[in-house]
Amino acid sequence: MEDFNTYEYAAEQKIEGKFKALRILVLLGYFLFAAAYAIIFAAILKIPQVIAVLPIFIWMLVFFTWKYTKPDYRYSIERGDMTFIVVYGKRKKGKKPTCSFKVSSASLIAPKADLTDAIREWHPKHVYSAVPSVKSTDVYAALFTNESDESCVFYFIATAQALKLLRFLNSKTVVTSTAC
Repeated sequence: MEDFNTYEYAAEQKIEGKFKALRILVLLGYFLFAAAYAIIFAAILKIPQVIAVLPIFIWMLVFFTWKYTKPDYRYSIERGDMTFIVVYGKRKKGKKPTCSFKVSSASLIAPKADLTDAIREWHPKHVYSAVPSVKSTDVYAALFTNESDESCVFYFIATAQALKLLRFLNSKTVVTSTAC
């Protein structure tokens, strides 16, 4: 039996824009680290044997940094709460939510294109985005206030099932047809 009061959506960040630039910078950093390490130990200090451990250092750098170049966005609607989590790498358990709010307390949930003026007037102090690509369709925005009474906006991809649940939980949800 399915539970119609819960919903979960996950999407990986597409490699475009700032994430493409970040990947290029990280790869350049790996190369510069390897070159500097080799120059310092082989040419300056005249200890070329130390270069044998360079692959281990490069592996450690990649292991601890590469996961930040492709985040995984997840949002869920459970027991009336909408929770957003950004996951870096494969470790998904024990992740602290990036933001969470009661769907019923959201001031407005509508397509992003319809809310440009409302978002500008809202003056959000915090902006959260679970949108994996600038080319994404069906992008919705939720305007809400957090526990500190600060205005926030949350951008997310809305599917038909998510919109049905959001409409049930908050009558201020503006529903339009979606591709998903």
